[in-house]
Amino acid sequence: MPDVSRRWIGVGACVVTALLTAVVTATVVTSRRRLAPAVPAAAKPHLPRPPERPFLMFISLASEDTFKRVVLAPLDAPDGARYVTALNCERVYYAGSRGLCLETRPERPGVAAHFAHVFDEHFTRLHTLPLTGPPSRTRLSPDGRRAAFTVFDEGHSYADGVFSTRTTIIDTIGGSVIGDLESWKVTRDGKPFANRDFNFWGVTFAPDGNTFFATLRTQGSAYLIEGDVDGRAARVLMQAAECPSLSPDRTRIAFKKRVGGSHGWWQLSLFDLSTRGGAPAERRHRERGRPGRMAGHREADLFPPDVGRQRHLAASHRRGRAAALFRAGRVLAGGRALALFSSRQDRRRRRKFSSTRR
Repeated sequence: MPDVSRRWIGVGACVVTALLTAVVTATVVTSRRRLAPAVPAAAKPHLPRPPERPFLMFISLASEDTFKRVVLAPLDAPDGARYVTALNCERVYYAGSRGLCLETRPERPGVAAHFAHVFDEHFTRLHTLPLTGPPSRTRLSPDGRRAAFTVFDEGHSYADGVFSTRTTIIDTIGGSVIGDLESWKVTRDGKPFANRDFNFWGVTFAPDGNTFFATLRTQGSAYLIEGDVDGRAARVLMQAAECPSLSPDRTRIAFKKRVGGSHGWWQLSLFDLSTRGGAPAERRHRERGRPGRMAGHREADLFPPDVGRQRHLAASHRRGRAAALFRAGRVLAGGRALALFSSRQDRRRRRKFSSTRR
């Protein structure tokens, strides 16, 4: 009997040893896979001068000397050679002959300063304003005369349990602050609407440069608002709407709506300005982002990644067909840092902008 017990003890020890060896081997293999360096993307050739319009403007996330630089690429070859500017930005937008670059500049370990730079068509900085927190979003009016930007006063993401934003509108000609939306009067159903926890973001301008649409969040609910820059006021249009973008024909507003609770998805929806009614679009989104307006009859949309970290930027044409523009695993595009410029429309805007300056 003792011999049998010793044999079973020996068999058990062998089994335990084999299991431990398998676990260690699997751990080492998994660790090696995780630590395997990603194959760097080949550097894109540089253009000696900005491409002709229409072109795309975006922030490069390539792990090379163009990291965080503002880059321009021809629309018909967006994944080819590009023009690299001297601007270093976290967010960027451009319209008319003005652009806004939101920059984060490290000052010492763990401490950074944030700035908004107004620049011209030659990418020369004209005005600089200090920001009160990390940059989140920026937009310009179509004529480039006004800009809006949002920063985090508290928190670093809309996914944080507690966050506080500050949205400011500025005059890009003089570089002066017009006002913070948090200090403007808001009405709902014709009555004053005010709470201490107001947060605004996602400004999109109408062609007149005065009317804008934005997100207002308070007490756990998000609202679509319509604002008047000159009047320093806004009114609520509807509830359960975030990150609006005005359609090129100025008849509808695209926005995202949370469906299915906190673990659901973002549904792209449309608000008709003539009927004041909303309707869902045909796409669902599982990540944060915002619809983006493009020139002509096209709208930009940032789709969720389906292969690694690649993101797909698509243009939806007037008839609803979607065509992929480019895949950019290391390029920040979409609503945060994308601008498309069409030569005909932008020439008209530049002439109008120049006449108003004179």
